[in-house]
Amino acid sequence: MKTKNYILMLTAGVAISFAACHPSERQNMIDFEQFKAEGTYRLVGSAKVFDTDQDLTFQCKAAMVLPTAIENEDLRQLRDSIMSTAFDTTGTDIAAVAYGAFARNAADNSGFEVTDTVVPDSIYDGLYAVDGTVVHLSTRLMCYGVTVSTYSPHAAHGMYSTFYLNYDIEKGKIFTLSDILTPGAIAELPAMLREKAESMRGTIGNTEIETVSSEANFYIDNADNIVFVFQPYEIASYAQGIIELPIPAYILDNSLTPYGKEILL
Repeated sequence: MKTKNYILMLTAGVAISFAACHPSERQNMIDFEQFKAEGTYRLVGSAKVFDTDQDLTFQCKAAMVLPTAIENEDLRQLRDSIMSTAFDTTGTDIAAVAYGAFARNAADNSGFEVTDTVVPDSIYDGLYAVDGTVVHLSTRLMCYGVTVSTYSPHAAHGMYSTFYLNYDIEKGKIFTLSDILTPGAIAELPAMLREKAESMRGTIGNTEIETVSSEANFYIDNADNIVFVFQPYEIASYAQGIIELPIPAYILDNSLTPYGKEILL
């Protein structure tokens, strides 16, 4: 059985309504669409380099749940940020952005010129995959995660990373760590996270946390923890994978900015 070299699915939105507890409070209506795409590529000339009967193949795929509407808000900043995080570029044509990233990453991660091809199901020598989903959603916050996975042909192992965007639904903006924590609190984070990591050592293993910048990767979870996220190799071995260290917002009460207290406490 053969697969088409391009598979694309873009479905209609699914609406989620958050009704306020009090009739006078705001009600949020959020629409999403599901985007899926797949492409396979032949690595031109790779057969000679790897001494194989035919050129190697590279599979690329994306599966994302994307917000399309939040009441009357302009979502261009949010959608552009998601596209940039996922594909290193932006654009209103999601399929064009994805397929452009597919071909570019197939070439960059293999070192070969690529061409569209058709390959048997589940047979490939390299991989580039993108997954995007909402990890936390409330009447005030939307936290969105993008996982990018790559595998270069004949590499010892693949690589993957997850990055998060934190969106204030009420104000219609993405916020960063420096928006919710004071500079002094950010300076104290390495020590706090080292202590947290030590308490989780039996679960996550040994870690080495030296610095945490204002651009730190984090998301807010359902329990109002600020969850700090470290990629493979960032503070530990590859085998330990992605490491998440949750810090309850309430213990940071005196370290939160006025805006941080507004959205977290």
